[in-house]
Amino acid sequence: MKKINEEDFAEDQEGLDETKEKLEGYQEANGEALGVADGGTKVSEFLKDGTWLGVPAAVNALFYTIGAGLAGAAAAGCVPKLAPFFPDAISSGLAKVLLGVAAGLMGMAAYTFGDKAKKEFECGSTGSDMQGHVSTLNDMIVQQQQYIETTTEDYDESDEKAGEDREKGQEAADKLAPGGSKNPNGTDKDKDKDDDKNGNSQPSVVM
Repeated sequence: MKKINEEDFAEDQEGLDETKEKLEGYQEANGEALGVADGGTKVSEFLKDGTWLGVPAAVNALFYTIGAGLAGAAAAGCVPKLAPFFPDAISSGLAKVLLGVAAGLMGMAAYTFGDKAKKEFECGSTGSDMQGHVSTLNDMIVQQQQYIETTTEDYDESDEKAGEDREKGQEAADKLAPGGSKNPNGTDKDKDKDDDKNGNSQPSVVM
C-alpha cells in the first residue's frame, strides 16, 4: 500500500500535457502553412498570366518596330522634285517632318511594348518558379499532417492508458486502506491502537 501511495503520476501527466501542447502548436503552424500555400498559389497563378500577356506585347513591339523603320525610310525619301522652282518643296519638307515624327513615336511605342513583353515574361517565369516552391510546401504540409495525426493517435492511446493506470492504482489503494474490501477491519496493530485510544485495552494478568 505504501508503494502504491508513493506512485507519482504527476510527472507522467506533465509529459502528456506538454506533448498535447506541442501537438496543438504543430497543428496551428500547419494551418498557417496552408494559408501561406493557398496565398502563394493565387500569386503564382497571377504571375503566370504574364506568359501569355507577354506574347501580344512582343507582337506589338515587332509591328511598331517595322512601322518605325518604314516611316523613317519614307521620311528619308521625301525630297523636293527637281524642277526650276521646286514647286513641291513645302509639302515634301512637311511630309519629311511628319514621317520623322511618326517614326520616332513608333520607335518609342516599340520600346515600350518590348519592355512590357520582357517584364511579362519575367513575371510568368517567376510564377512558375513560385508554383514549384508552393508544391514543395504542400508536400511538407501533407507530411507534417500525417506526422501530427500519427502522433495524436499515439498520444490518445498513452493518455487513455495513463488514465486507466491511475484508476487501477487508486482502486488498489482504496481496497488496501482500512475499511477497504481487502482490509475491512484494519490490521490487529491498528485495532490495538484504536483500543488504547478509546480506553478499552485489557490489562495483562500475571499468573
